[in-house]
This record gives sequence, structure tokens and C-alpha cells, in this order.
Amino acid sequence: MDENKNIVIIGAGSIGTALGNVIARKREKEVFLYSIEEEVVNTINNKRFNYKYFPNTKLAKYLKASTDPRILNDAEIIFLAIPSLVTVDYVVVHKPHFSDSAILLNMAKGFSREQNTIIESLSSKLPNPVCSFKGPTFARELIHKLPTGFTLGSADPQHFELFKEIFRDTPIHIDYSPDVKGVEILSILKNIYAIAMGIVDAHYNSPNLRFLFLTKAFNEMKQILIRYGGN
Repeated sequence: MDENKNIVIIGAGSIGTALGNVIARKREKEVFLYSIEEEVVNTINNKRFNYKYFPNTKLAKYLKASTDPRILNDAEIIFLAIPSLVTVDYVVVHKPHFSDSAILLNMAKGFSREQNTIIESLSSKLPNPVCSFKGPTFARELIHKLPTGFTLGSADPQHFELFKEIFRDTPIHIDYSPDVKGVEILSILKNIYAIAMGIVDAHYNSPNLRFLFLTKAFNEMKQILIRYGGN
């Protein structure tokens, strides 16, 4: 598998910057963040800092940024690190810049405006292979090189081999599921239950109650997953 592919991350926010920095640190080829925020782009390129999101962290020298959508023209891998509500519309607008063979990876946790998973909506509008790339991740830990797990949801198991190579010798550890819809659904549910878990911990700080809640949450998630077509 060729790990040295042209990579663009749409979104220069916290998770896009952290992910791009991880990939760029082990490469000798530029990784681009595509952003509409000119000040963010300028400071990344000229000072190697994203002052808006990580003011105290110097970024990898091969991490670059651009406001020019033409950087998408040669992208072979495109990570979508933008909010779920705008992801599909954003991709459709930029579709003319995508090669039909470019692999798109959705990182947003949410439904599209059409009330489908983002993967389903994107797959109905583009010929590209579309994958889900999700994890219980905090960007501030990722930028500080702490071990982080992601699940790659893809109908093509060869994508797993490709991304294992891309993330080899980085803090990112990935596993694989062919159940793309399931990965999307569970990532949405994870956010809901994480908020509830925070409330439980803040009010009670009880290991008994925490694991009672988690047991019930896992059972509920399994039932919802199966009900809506996951495996």
C-alpha cells in the first residue's frame, strides 16, 4: 500500500489541525488543511502555529494550509473535519474539484439535513468511495501525541490496509468495520451518552452508578443500531 498519497483535510479547526499535524510529523510530503479562515491559514504557513485553536503548539513543518479550493484537485485522500450539518452541502459545492477516485472520510458525528447518515447522503451524490472515520477523541490530546483510537468504517477492506500504513508509527491506532452505517450511527449515539455520562459523574461521582448507566447505554445502543440497519 502506498502511504505517500496526497492528503487534504477540509477544516482547520481543532480536530482537523490535530489530525493533520499527526500525519505531517511522519511524512516528507505536505499535508494540506483547506480552510476559509485566512488568518488561520497565514499563521500556519508563516509561523507554524494555529493561534486560534492551539496557540502554544508548534506545528509540523510539512503541515500547510490554503484557502484555494484547487488544492483539492490532486487530493487522493480527503478528510472531512467540518460540522455535520454543513458537511454534505459543502462537499456538493466543492464536488467539481474532487477526483472521482479520491477517498472521502467523514469525521463529523451527526445526521445530514436529509436525516440520513452523512455517508448515505454523500454516497448518493458522488461517485467517490466514502468512509467513516470516528473515535472518542479529544483534539487537545491528539495534538500532544497521546494514544488515540479511531474506527475506519468502509465497504472496502483494502482501505484499512492503506490507513494502517498512513498511521503506522503515530499515536493514532485504528480498527476496522465493514458496517459503515453502524459506525455512523454509533458515533452519533456516543455523543449523546457522553453528555449524559458527564451529568452522572458531576452529580454523583459513583462507580456503581457509572457502570449501571454504561451497561444500560450499551444495551440501548445495540438495540438502536440494529433497529436502524447497522450490523
